Amino acid sequence: MGTLMRKLRLLGMDIMTSGTHDRYHDDTGVFLRFLLVNTIGIIAGACLVGFGIYDTVSGIQPLGWLTLALGGLVLGNFFYLRLTENHQVASWVASVVLWIGFAYLMSTGGSGNTGFMWLYTLPGTMIILLGVQTGTWVTLAFFLYSALVLFVPGFPLLHTTYPTEMAHRFLPTMFTALALGYIFKFMQRASQQTIVEKNRQLTVTVDELEEAGKRLSASEERYRNLFENIQDIYYACAVDGTILEVSPSIERVAGYRRDDLLGSSVYDLYADPTVREQLLEILEEQGVVNDFELLLKDADGQHVPCEITSRLDFDRVGRPDRIYGTLRNISERKRMEEELLKAQKLDSVGLLAGGIAHDFNNILTVLLGNISFARIDIDPQSELGRALADSERACGQARRLTQQLLTFSRGGMPVKKTVNIGALIEESVSFTLRGSAARCINRIAAALHPVKADAGQLTQALHNVILNAVQAMPDRGRVTVSAENVVVNRDSGLALADGEYVKISVRDEGDGIPAEVRQQVFDPYFTTREKGSGLGLATAYSIIKNHDGLIRFDTRVGEGTTFFIYLPGTAGNPVAEARETDPVRGLGRILVMDDEAQVRSVAGRMIGRMGYEVELTSDGAEAVARYQEAMKQGNPFDLVILDLMVPGGMGGREALQQLKQLDPEVRAIVSSGYSTDAAMADHRASGFVGVLSKPYRMEDLGQVLSGNAEH
Repeated sequence: MGTLMRKLRLLGMDIMTSGTHDRYHDDTGVFLRFLLVNTIGIIAGACLVGFGIYDTVSGIQPLGWLTLALGGLVLGNFFYLRLTENHQVASWVASVVLWIGFAYLMSTGGSGNTGFMWLYTLPGTMIILLGVQTGTWVTLAFFLYSALVLFVPGFPLLHTTYPTEMAHRFLPTMFTALALGYIFKFMQRASQQTIVEKNRQLTVTVDELEEAGKRLSASEERYRNLFENIQDIYYACAVDGTILEVSPSIERVAGYRRDDLLGSSVYDLYADPTVREQLLEILEEQGVVNDFELLLKDADGQHVPCEITSRLDFDRVGRPDRIYGTLRNISERKRMEEELLKAQKLDSVGLLAGGIAHDFNNILTVLLGNISFARIDIDPQSELGRALADSERACGQARRLTQQLLTFSRGGMPVKKTVNIGALIEESVSFTLRGSAARCINRIAAALHPVKADAGQLTQALHNVILNAVQAMPDRGRVTVSAENVVVNRDSGLALADGEYVKISVRDEGDGIPAEVRQQVFDPYFTTREKGSGLGLATAYSIIKNHDGLIRFDTRVGEGTTFFIYLPGTAGNPVAEARETDPVRGLGRILVMDDEAQVRSVAGRMIGRMGYEVELTSDGAEAVARYQEAMKQGNPFDLVILDLMVPGGMGGREALQQLKQLDPEVRAIVSSGYSTDAAMADHRASGFVGVLSKPYRMEDLGQVLSGNAEH
């Protein structure tokens, strides 16, 4: 019913304003003209036509036809205004018809001699239709006609007799009617000004609302962009877990389609069902959950570590209504935490391993040096020669074992040179797979970046990783080894500095690594094999880490495992490896400083046998004093070998600084079996001309001396 009445009101307004009410609602003058002309057209036109037809049928022919013509004119004016919207012409036509009609009523007296009363309505009507000035003149013309009717006896157009008192009241009535017309016009103008002011205020309000709407739209657009591109997962759900809204990032993080999740339960995504009760308990007690860690099941059934932050929202009566929250993928952070934990574990082992390796390397230096010294005068084919060769090989194995221990400590820093990583990989693959039932597929890209590395350590790391792949397939299989140049940046999700790297991949076709032991893969002494030592992958991890690289793996049970090694690329040409030769004889004076008497003794014995003149000292202070004394005597040393670590005394680095003050051209070789000092990794940056790692053979010592003693 309400809708019908509203439609009827709109229809009536449309008829009375000729369809212009939405255009002239600010101009009350024009608006009233339309209303008045259409009112006259509908009411007066219909009445005049009706009266004209009645008079014509009744035999009053002249008056009937005249009335019918006026009625047709008024109705025609109504339709003219509807079609053209020309309110000026329509107003004049209506005014003329009214003027004639009022004059007729004045002449005839109307019903019961009431024509005189029409004086009150004429001024206001004329002023509305024709404006103040024209309407006033037309009204005065009507008043003049009325005066003639009232005051001129026998006026030919007068067809009635008015009482005398009406004539006496004509003048005040005329002025009162005119005043009422002006008052009406003033009120109309005041009303229009009020309407204009209200419309202006309304326009300002509308503009403000439009501006607020634009800001709201912009805010909604920003929110929408944020919602659709946020990396975290935003969600809204009912208290029972029904998902009401979720951001598209759920597809990137967990592989679900957003539309598929709407209406499902968020609790079904939790890997641990007990998490639901824990979260609800915290929300009920505190209203918020901050940084709560959980495992999210992705679309493939894998577990994604996430961090949840949520809050509980209440309805108007204070009942729990909604839960709003975010889920952040913390896989990368977890990987970094695992890397840190592994490093801490290795450091703990390194404290023990480093101390053992230092003392053991000194012992091995004595053994290996004396054996290599003794072999010089023994026939290698004799029984004694073969025994010494076996002993030397055993010392070599002991040296490699010590080197593995050192990789867990900070004292096992690599002595880096620029190496051809492609050749190193091929050599490691060939050596490791020799005698194995596994088949290897090499996919090593051409023009790999050179790598600054300790070739021995890196070969050991590659050997351990490839051997692990072979051992993962006891019943044969394929090992796929590939290498390529890659660029790492912040978007790569790797715990590496930005730059160019060589990526090495070693893939096996074994059973994969079970989920319960994946966190322990790089732990020292952890192994799943009966004859394994648990040092292989742990050693590889430490070596790669000490080369500023990264090693990680991807595994799927039943499909196999792939280990990925990232090593920073470098510029420059690879350094050719020196071939093993017999000790080179030489000339010159060499000063040896080492805190271990047996090491000094074997070093002096080997150096002397190679033709050099040698003097031995036990610490840095003694070496500096002896060097200064030799300079004063005019018999300086050509080369100094300095042990880097001297417990309780002056070590090699401090000794070198004092020696350079005495002789800026001093040539010194750094030697150590374990040190956290960077001099072993980059001896030239520390002022040394060479490096001699313990334990060493006579051949190793000879190569270092021959390259640095003569100048």
